[in-house]
Amino acid sequence: YHSASCAMYHSARNLVSSAYKLVYKHSRRCALNRVIKHGLCNSGPTEATGLFRNPALKTPKGFRIAAERAIKEAEDLVKCICARTPLPPVELIEKFDELSDTLCRVADLAECVRQVHQDPSIRDAAQDACVSLNSYVEELNTQPSLYLALARVVKSAQFESFDPSTKRTAESLMHDFEISGIHLEEAQRTQFVDLTQQILDLTHRFLNNASQPVSLPERACPTFLRTAFPVHSGNVVVDEVPHLHRDSRVRSLAYLLYHGTLPEHQEVLESLLRLRHELAVLVGYPTYAHRVLGSTMAETPEMVGRFLHSVNARLLPLAREEAERMREVKSTLRDQAEPDVLRPWDVAYVTGVARERHGPSSGGVGSGVEQYFAVDTCLDGLDRLFRSLLGVSLRRERVEPGEVWHPLVQKVAFVHESEGLLGYVYLDLYARDSKLISDCHFMIQGGRRRSDGRYQVPIITLCCSFRPPGSAARQPSFLPPQSVENLFHEMGHALHSMVGRSRYQNVTGTRCSTDFAEVPSILMEYFLADERVMRSFAVHHQTAEPIPVEAVRAVQRANGGLFPAFDAQMQLLYAAMDQRFHGVHPLGKSTVRLFAELHDEFSPLPYVPDTAWFLRFNHLYGYGAKYYSYMWARAVASLIWGSCFQDNPFSRERGERYGAMLRPGGGEHPRTLVADLLGFSPTVDDLVDALCSDVRTRRQRTGAKVLTAT
Repeated sequence: YHSASCAMYHSARNLVSSAYKLVYKHSRRCALNRVIKHGLCNSGPTEATGLFRNPALKTPKGFRIAAERAIKEAEDLVKCICARTPLPPVELIEKFDELSDTLCRVADLAECVRQVHQDPSIRDAAQDACVSLNSYVEELNTQPSLYLALARVVKSAQFESFDPSTKRTAESLMHDFEISGIHLEEAQRTQFVDLTQQILDLTHRFLNNASQPVSLPERACPTFLRTAFPVHSGNVVVDEVPHLHRDSRVRSLAYLLYHGTLPEHQEVLESLLRLRHELAVLVGYPTYAHRVLGSTMAETPEMVGRFLHSVNARLLPLAREEAERMREVKSTLRDQAEPDVLRPWDVAYVTGVARERHGPSSGGVGSGVEQYFAVDTCLDGLDRLFRSLLGVSLRRERVEPGEVWHPLVQKVAFVHESEGLLGYVYLDLYARDSKLISDCHFMIQGGRRRSDGRYQVPIITLCCSFRPPGSAARQPSFLPPQSVENLFHEMGHALHSMVGRSRYQNVTGTRCSTDFAEVPSILMEYFLADERVMRSFAVHHQTAEPIPVEAVRAVQRANGGLFPAFDAQMQLLYAAMDQRFHGVHPLGKSTVRLFAELHDEFSPLPYVPDTAWFLRFNHLYGYGAKYYSYMWARAVASLIWGSCFQDNPFSRERGERYGAMLRPGGGEHPRTLVADLLGFSPTVDDLVDALCSDVRTRRQRTGAKVLTAT
């Protein structure tokens, strides 16, 4: 499943940029809260409509029909694009976007269904559709006629006169073609195809290795390890590091075993990194990072490196202070090995102890804070906030029989007070065994202007894994602080997709660089953390009383983290490692040696010899050379919050300006969009200041210091 899905993603990006890439008083609750109820759907194969109201998708075979239909329509568009008589330049770009849309509307939908549907036969059929479309896209990637038709437009005299969205769409498509090597001579194209296949094979092996358990003969294991892990066929199977286990011997030995250097796994990763570099050089880039970062806010690895090292210089002393506070907590605990030394396997356990010592005010389970955050109450709060900022309300839509894949899936329309319908969001919020993914959003249909002048509204699916509602009548689902933050975060992505009004679906909504796409979602975390916003919607599910100030502080502390500088510093380490691995080659040293050096430079804890946890870090696949994006986006979001919303989080005037930043999606350079909102173009120093300010604010919320008494 995974390798086929990955191939679909990368191949589609090469040609068509397919980017798989959420009350005060009862009497005052908005219409959304009154109409959101569970049920009202039936996903059986004999119902009146199909999934997402697609009539073809009533049965598994409908996915084959949909894929075949998409390929037939795409073939007609390819003939039109490559016709002997060239199309007018802008019309040709529109045809490329229509080609992208034709394939993405089936491929992205199938990928979503593959991940969330409870019927294995439906999931298998959706997977087969992905593979079929992938094979077709691979064929298109070998057609130089498509590239040449696009190149004629990009290199024409009138190209500079095109509107920004058209230019950026064309440049994006051109970039995707060229990083896939279509402009190369035949021998080099053959080499590119060979490298791509090898990279896909190594990627599959790397991801496989990342989740591979370590097995040891039971007789060779100490008793404390045998009792902590499952035993199969006489072997103790260490399938994770139990970071919250009370026994430090279990934590430490599991860490050393599970995160050992594992030479065969190391060889796979280093081969993958080497071939990525060769591929980048083949298509004209000095490093893989240069190949990836060209269209991002950061633009170059050098800019990313300056950002990471500047933040490191500011935060590392604070992170060391927090590591010392954790060490002090550990020193008060009984039966801990090395009581005066903090090791990587101690961090989560000690943090949990520190949180317990903060008591109920930490916002943990059992503190009562959850009673103010029923799912419907949170959706009501989002509705209030979006109406205040943008004039956008959330309206529950009736789900037709067969339209969704589980009875608890809800459908919500985003409606603007003057523009009308913006788009639809399917909310798949609750955990279940058949759900393969969580905390993400799928673009089912991208927004774009159709050839008949009408606007094709976006459709997305938003997935979380919250506790399902209770079986008792009208028993709501309550969210702990972190889950509330997850919901607000994902709804930031949803808002970006819904508000976006790009001319082309290829650059609609979240189809933009990762370091920009994460800005709206992280900004929503700032809104949630604001006392005024939280008290505008969070009410007790029984009494309807607004959340008290003490509980607000508990949520802020729970989501801000007890050790925010330490947490940020570890993210810096991951990002620096990612950049180094995808930078200049040959690396000159083993990945283990390089990581040990980076660890000494960026981590507040000493490196543990002969360990390599990065061999389990699967983000090296999905976010290769882009892991910095989350910290960069948090810095941008911090700037936007401080400049636009800190004094008034409900400002309509500033909300409208923010909406103007979201509307173009990836159709304009993200630096330009951010500068237009802020009134200035932020420098690296501005971003570093903003990120460090964010950490300081979260440190203040944790209180003066963590309790160390037993």
